[in-house]
Amino acid sequence: AFQVTERIERILVDEGARVSKGQPLVELDRTDYELQRREAEARLHQLEADLTRKRALLAEGILAPAAVEPLQANVVAARVAHDSALRDIGHSTLQAPFDGVIARRLVEPDMVVAIGSPVLELQDDQHIEVSVDLPETAALSIPLSPDLQATGELVIAELKLPLRYKEHSTQPREGARTYRLVLQGEPPEDYNLLPGMAMRVSLQRNEQPQAEDEGFRLPLSALQTGRDGK
Repeated sequence: AFQVTERIERILVDEGARVSKGQPLVELDRTDYELQRREAEARLHQLEADLTRKRALLAEGILAPAAVEPLQANVVAARVAHDSALRDIGHSTLQAPFDGVIARRLVEPDMVVAIGSPVLELQDDQHIEVSVDLPETAALSIPLSPDLQATGELVIAELKLPLRYKEHSTQPREGARTYRLVLQGEPPEDYNLLPGMAMRVSLQRNEQPQAEDEGFRLPLSALQTGRDGK
């Protein structure tokens, strides 16, 4: 998102494009900001020249210090306005905050965007993240720490990946009584994994005695149909 509001001049990247940190992505029309900069620069030069003349008169004893002090404050304010205009010009170009892939474009050229309104979705594809909703019984017996060992298997392909612990939620999901566990792994070279693809995750559990008839309580949203229809 932009930190300033203005009309979009150019979109420099397409959906699916790989970008590098610092690469320009979208440019705003900076005409108004350039005019503000020129106006602030002209006022600053005028005030600085006036201040120089009055300081010379002050040194000669013609002016009192009280006649110079307000002008000094005006010069400081003019410098702030000039720096603010330069900052707005810098913010008129949106740059990639990290290496990644353009997932979705939310705007088109000539649209006027507001401050903080998203214009692009950028995905960090350096790592894979897999989210798992753990039922209460599983959360009790799984070591939720960096010692957790896990394996992910892609549902639609014969692909297995080692996964490591990243973080977990200590608050249950509303209405589900499950806890979110996030695992992280490295992307494979031979598959184009995309967000939203499903994986089966095998987790290492602590050894605990269980009754033969003990089962799991799962939310309906955790169930899915396999390729064999079961």
